[in-house]
Amino acid sequence: MSTKRNLIDKLNSFHSIKYLFLLTVFIYMLDRLLKELLLWKQSFFCFHIYFNPYLAFGIPLPSNLIKLIIALILIALLFYLAYSKTREQPLFVLGLSAMWLGAFSNFLDRLFLPGVVDYLYLPLFSYLNLADIMISGGVILIIWRLIFVNKQTIEPKVR
Repeated sequence: MSTKRNLIDKLNSFHSIKYLFLLTVFIYMLDRLLKELLLWKQSFFCFHIYFNPYLAFGIPLPSNLIKLIIALILIALLFYLAYSKTREQPLFVLGLSAMWLGAFSNFLDRLFLPGVVDYLYLPLFSYLNLADIMISGGVILIIWRLIFVNKQTIEPKVR
């Protein structure tokens, strides 16, 4: 039990969160760079461009409705990050930041292009990009934080 607690304390430390946030920003910038390269060359290294006009899992919605929904979600997340009392919950903020940056990257594509630029192909799954991975990673981090970290802080101390 103390090993799990030490791991959580290390992950919650300011330095760990700072480096993880910098990694998240780096992944966002790498995603934007790959998208720009693919828009310019159509194919780069082992990546090939694919415009995805749909939402996650291929859910078709009218374009203007997609843009409105994404904009409202991004604004809500931004306000939540800016005004909530999450200083004691750095893993939660890191997860929201990763989700926000990934969603923002895909939103920029939807705003200026015919769809989201996807460039990674996973057989038996779909096309995706690093922004999609950031969104999924942020969701996983928040769920992990809500299930495991809250559970450990609620458990009574045994003497």
